[in-house]
Order: sequence, then structure tokens, then C-alpha cells
Amino acid sequence: MEGRTLRRSKRLSSQNAAIEESNEAPLKKTKTRKVMKKAVQKNEEQDTAQKEVKAVKKVVKRKVSKTQDTKTEKQNTTSTTTLNTDHLLLDLGTLVKGTLVKRPSATIKSPYVSDVKIVDEDGNEKIVLAHSPALDVGGLCSVGTTVLMSTREGGKTSHAIELLLTDDATGESKVLVGAHPQLGEKISEKVLQMGLLRDVINYGPAKLDLSKRSSSPKKKKAKSNIDAEEQKEGTILRRQVTYGDSRVDYELTDYDATEENKFKTLLEVKNVVCADFQKDIAPEKRNPNHCVIVSEEDGDKYKRNAIFPWGKIGQTFEGKKVVSERAIKHLRNLGDLTSKNKDIKAVILFVINRSDCEEMRACHEQCPVFAEEMKSVSSIKGVTVTSFRVRWTEDGKAYFDGIVPVSL
Repeated sequence: MEGRTLRRSKRLSSQNAAIEESNEAPLKKTKTRKVMKKAVQKNEEQDTAQKEVKAVKKVVKRKVSKTQDTKTEKQNTTSTTTLNTDHLLLDLGTLVKGTLVKRPSATIKSPYVSDVKIVDEDGNEKIVLAHSPALDVGGLCSVGTTVLMSTREGGKTSHAIELLLTDDATGESKVLVGAHPQLGEKISEKVLQMGLLRDVINYGPAKLDLSKRSSSPKKKKAKSNIDAEEQKEGTILRRQVTYGDSRVDYELTDYDATEENKFKTLLEVKNVVCADFQKDIAPEKRNPNHCVIVSEEDGDKYKRNAIFPWGKIGQTFEGKKVVSERAIKHLRNLGDLTSKNKDIKAVILFVINRSDCEEMRACHEQCPVFAEEMKSVSSIKGVTVTSFRVRWTEDGKAYFDGIVPVSL
């Protein structure tokens, strides 16, 4: 009896186990499906995430590449305008920044004296008297103009205007202009000493000779002067040399040249501060002396031209009204000297005292007589006409900024 009951119990247990197993099987399958589904979803999410990461990396890489390209472009662009600091021409030292308030001054009624507002070390505004040797600089130095000044000891003025800020060729930023007339001579002298015009005038670095001397035959001491000439070596630069009834700014002589190439080169220097305007950004003319010469070139073709001379037409040359009789006589005398003396060459050197001009030309609009004379002495009498550009910095340093072509 007990044995039969035990066997029956075992059968029931086996049946129950089988039933439980059969009941659990669908559950296991369901769980398995869920696990597999989750795994698939996880894999898909990982794939999607990886794709997104790759996409982001591509975008970032593209942006980085673009940034690097832009940076390279900027560096390349900058490199064309980067100053060669080896070509420092002049250092004016620390300059004082101010704003022109009035010219002539309210206290000294001279056109060469201006009232300029500055801010002192304590942050207080005050008015100082400033020497204005170039007057209004062709209209560039007017009320509200920012100027940079040197300080002066003693005298009626405490400062002197050296540089000024004006609109550049684009009209969107400012450019520094050398506003003191003496800057042109100082800068050109340094350029000649450094030999920076070698490609144009065929002279390398020159040594400045400060001894007083005249090239006029009447004033020479024949024997002593000849001996002194024979003892000189290299390229010698002299200031303010007289030839007959003319006096030139500089004379260059290469004493190492062969006899057939030994000649003297005479240079006349002209300081240039004015420039033309592109027609779309030309300003209104403030007064008769404000230089507003308008170029008809379209914006994409426009190249700013430095122009000379500019000023009031109040003098005469051979019966014609001109800006400067003296400037035209300089051209005529150089032409005559070269045509009458085979051992003399001549150069007209324009110092463009600003860095935003790409070409140089005579201002035929203001003085056609000067323009015609310059063209004549160049094409007929062989006078070389050349120019170079100066780039100023606000700390008062002037750098050689390259030779600029001259349009005749």
C-alpha cells in the first residue's frame, strides 16, 4: 500500500515538474526575446552613437581645417604688410597724443600755433600750445583731428605736431601721416645711408660727409679739393650742395666706381602727405585748402595715389599760375644740369609719408605746370623720378615700406 502511494506521489511530482517546466518555457522564451531585443537595441544605439561621434568629428575636423585655412590666409595676408624692423628709419621717441581744438591758437594768433587738448598723467584734460609747421597739412589737420606731438623745451609752444591720424584708402580705418616738413629730409637721408634705393639709383649704403663744400667751380680751391676728392672711398652723401646758382638737397658720389662710371647723382627730395580718394568715399571739401582729389576708378580697381604738390595757387612761373614756383625751378635746374654735364645724373625723390598709397603721381588737377615739367625732365632730359613709402607706428617709429611706382 505504502509502496503504491509512494510511486503515485513520484508520478505526480514528475507531472507537476513537467507542467511547471512547460509553463516556464514560454516565460524563458519571452525573457530571452526581451534580452535579445535589448541587446539589439543597445547595439543599434551604440552604432548610432558611433555614427554621431564620427559625424561630429568630421564637422569639428572641417571647422578646424577651415579655421586653420583662415588663420593661414590671415598670416599670409599679414606677412605681406609686416614691417621689416631692420629698416627703421627714424625714432621720434615718446609722443603725446592730443586733439586739435583750434588753429590759429586762441592766445597766439599765428597760423603756425594750434591749441591742442591732451590728457595729463592725472587724467585731467588741458589745452597746450603746439607748433604746427605744416599748417593744416592740406586740410588733414583740422578741428577734431588726432595728432601725435613731441615735447619742446622753452619757447612759446610746449609741443610740436609730428604725426596725425586720417582716413585710409578704405575709409574704414586710420593711417598715420608724417605731418612735420622736416621728416621727409630726415627719412630720405637715412634711406640713402642704408642703400635702400639701390635698385633704382644704383647706389648702395652711403656715408654722410658733414664737411662744408661747394661744387661751384668758382668756390673750389683747385689743388686741395682735388687731393681731398682722390682720398675718398666708397659712396659719399653730401647735404645742400651748390651747383652754380642752384642748390640741391643731396649729392651722391661713388668713389670706388671705374672712371667711365664715375659720376655724381643729385637728388631733390619732396615730402608727400596728400592722397586722392575713391569716388564712393570722398569726403565733402571743408575749405579751399582741403585736398579732395577724386579718382573715378571703381572700388575693386581703385589704388590710392599719393599726390604732389598741393596748396594755394598764388605764385607764377613763366607767366602761369602755380602752387610753388620754387618746386618747378628745382625740376628745371635738375634737367638743365643733367643735359649740360655728362658726369651728372639727377633724381627727384618723393617721400610718401603715409602707408596707404600704392602709386605716386603729380597733382595735375592742382598744378598742371608742375606735372608737365616733371614729365618733361624725365622723358626728355633723363631725370629719374622715384618714390618710397613710409609706415609710422604710434610709438613714433618710421619704417621703410617699399619703393612705389610713379605715374608720369
